Amino acid sequence: MSEEKELQRLLRDAITAAREGDKARARVLFQEVVERDPENEKGWFWLASLAETVEERRLYLGNVVQINPNNERAQALLDRLEASQEKKAPSPLDEEIMPGISRRLAIFGGAGLAILIVIVCGLIALIVSNNQRTAANREATAQAAQMTADANAAIMATVDAQATQTAVLANFTPTPLNSPLPPTWTPRPSPTPFMQVTSTPLATAVGSGLFSGRLLVASGEDITGEGFVPIIELPLDGSPTRTLFDGRANAASLSPQGDLLIYTRFSTGTREQGLEIVWMDNSNPPRLLTQLLGGRILSRQDDGSFSPDGNSIAFSAREPGSLNSDIYVLSLSAMGGLLGEGEVPEEIAQQALQRLTDGTTDNTAPAWGDATRLIYVSDGRANGGVVDLKLITIGGGIIDVTHDANIMIEDNPSISPDGSLVAFEAYRPENPEDVDIFVTPVDGSGQAVLVVDSDFADVRPQWSPDGRAIAYSSNRTGSGFEVFIVEVATYANHQVTVNDVTDIVNDWIP
Repeated sequence: MSEEKELQRLLRDAITAAREGDKARARVLFQEVVERDPENEKGWFWLASLAETVEERRLYLGNVVQINPNNERAQALLDRLEASQEKKAPSPLDEEIMPGISRRLAIFGGAGLAILIVIVCGLIALIVSNNQRTAANREATAQAAQMTADANAAIMATVDAQATQTAVLANFTPTPLNSPLPPTWTPRPSPTPFMQVTSTPLATAVGSGLFSGRLLVASGEDITGEGFVPIIELPLDGSPTRTLFDGRANAASLSPQGDLLIYTRFSTGTREQGLEIVWMDNSNPPRLLTQLLGGRILSRQDDGSFSPDGNSIAFSAREPGSLNSDIYVLSLSAMGGLLGEGEVPEEIAQQALQRLTDGTTDNTAPAWGDATRLIYVSDGRANGGVVDLKLITIGGGIIDVTHDANIMIEDNPSISPDGSLVAFEAYRPENPEDVDIFVTPVDGSGQAVLVVDSDFADVRPQWSPDGRAIAYSSNRTGSGFEVFIVEVATYANHQVTVNDVTDIVNDWIP
């Protein structure tokens, strides 16, 4: 792989980690980007958005301005930081760290990296010292914290904002769709983001009476840096939340009968992931999916979901030695009463497990339409192919749901309760941090329609049980990912969670 392609891959992985809320990994990857390419304007701007201190943010924005003096957004944010600092009372943080070295000095090359390490170490020492000081400095510290929060939100609002809603709509001409969308439902171009970023969170929709049911949310502080957090159940009527799994997990799905929960579990010891099934009444101990496969080894298990009748589980996984994931369906009814017992015999597991795709592309994120149809993401970029959503009928054929020749990169589909529409997230390859939510017919007969648009990452759409709304997660508030709900017919957006941890919606159940 050429250096340029490797750099682009690294930048893409870094942006993906950032929009998924994995800030620790994103910072490491962006640091590697700017080490390899010290004049990478986008890398420095993203580091500014992820900076943990005002001093780091000033350094990174200073680099952006030195690389591109015409970057008005970066200059405006840098001026804002300077103005805020001038208003602060003098403190040890205002002193020169090293003789002759300004905190705004751009860091380039190996010598520049060494200076950055010295500066960061000095900052850490100053912060520790500040924590031990008396109440005289507390007010200045509080002002700095507020300034940091405001600057974060402002920076995130400007990262690659050149990809506007108008440009997106140019490639996605809407057509009338079936229920629940009204015949006149079309995107509404706007020169401003769909929902304005504000330092003051919106009032939560929980308990408002607008929506019913429960959300399954991966919610918590990502202490492992791998994107896995506890799973909670969040009732929209305002009832208390409850923790369903207090470990490291993601991609949770509840069976239609409400008796089984499946999620992707991360093991901090082996640093591997796999699917686990839990009985909600604790009548059986949790079981790893591997125990149901009759000795068959499948790695990278992810995206488990129950069929509408509750008789099957769809998931993605890799065969030994494969670089691509495939879509599998495990029939729970074929196992009879063995689901909650010991190891499943090989002959029964072979009958129960069905591989639906052939491994020629990377196939992930299966979503059920009915008991016989699934939509999934097919990614053929590793072999020069395209990314599209595909509809597969178990025992039948495969059709393309989207076919835009990589104008957009689709992910995480969710099918409406009546089976006619699919919601999904997508972004342009040249601007992967700007992710939006679209809706299109499941049979591939129509054009995709834009329903959620901002300059940020709007991800993981999940239809409401009544089909009139879509829940999703977004980092538009500047304080990590929060859960929002959009009304499909009116575009009205409602914020659901308001906190300082990662909140990624996994499922919407009655």
